[in-house]
Amino acid sequence: MITENQQQGMDELSTNKYIKFIDTAMAIAGSSRVPMYSNKYSKRLYNQRQLLVLVLFKEYLNEDYRDVVELVDLMDMVKEKLGLDQMPHFTTLHKFLQRFNSALFDGICFYYIETPVKSSI
Repeated sequence: MITENQQQGMDELSTNKYIKFIDTAMAIAGSSRVPMYSNKYSKRLYNQRQLLVLVLFKEYLNEDYRDVVELVDLMDMVKEKLGLDQMPHFTTLHKFLQRFNSALFDGICFYYIETPVKSSI
């Protein structure tokens, strides 16, 4: 049974701006027609949607790859929402972004990060 204090803590987490951003980024990644894996021989440790959310979070926080990986590694709730058992190495995020269509990424960043997400939080 959940106590009143536990429920209050859960309500505070659901209103946390970072958790809201992760939820929004996951919805964006799910509807962006990004394939789950880059090719049929991928290792399948992380799917492209998880990596896209992490890179969007990096842009939102305005941090570098190393810092965002360290931060998210400390955020159990974010890792749980993304379905990550372990964090990718920071170079995995960098390599993903090099492979990813830059025009699509720029459009997602401009539309979702700079306009609606920051203004609504």
